[in-house]
Amino acid sequence: RVLFRSFGTYTTYDVRGAQSWCINWASAEMSGYGYSGGNYGNNDNEDWLISSPVAITSVSDAKMTMIYCDMFFQNNLNQDLTIWASSNYIIGSDPKTATWTQVVVNLNEGNSWSYQTAEIPLTEFVGQTVTFAVKYVSSTSRAGTIEIQSIAIEEGVVESHFITAGCWNLASNWSTGVIPGPEAEVFIDANCQLDIDATVATLNINS
Repeated sequence: RVLFRSFGTYTTYDVRGAQSWCINWASAEMSGYGYSGGNYGNNDNEDWLISSPVAITSVSDAKMTMIYCDMFFQNNLNQDLTIWASSNYIIGSDPKTATWTQVVVNLNEGNSWSYQTAEIPLTEFVGQTVTFAVKYVSSTSRAGTIEIQSIAIEEGVVESHFITAGCWNLASNWSTGVIPGPEAEVFIDANCQLDIDATVATLNINS
């Protein structure tokens, strides 16, 4: 059951910088690269893409499913693009006037225009009415481009994480496309060859 999915009910808030979230080819796009001060280049920005309040009620668990592609983040996607949740944000106001909780997620930095899917657990917000936001930042030294095709807040549980290749700290090697957090259920096939120096919190060995 989909609880929320509509870019038409999102708003934007620009904290700093001349660039803004926009709709481009049916995706929400943000880049700090653009024209400023008479030249094209990287620019200092902080820009929020903010949902309407979502009632995560009458469900036992929930998740966010986000389809996105990215370029030019220079291995800093999860630093420059973060997801937040608030139960007291007032639509149209400055985000700093509300209390926000960062949603734990490790997005796979694709560095291509190929879309990929991330499933993000929202268990801690079940029973609440929550506003979600995607916060983008850039600087004069780095300005990535993000395109979000869709964000859906859905009833359900994020599937268990299965490691499919070597490095534990590379999101694309996990079946969910997300590096599991310390509370995630993790399975490692007995035949999977892993990097010896990689570590992850608690593991269930699936043999």
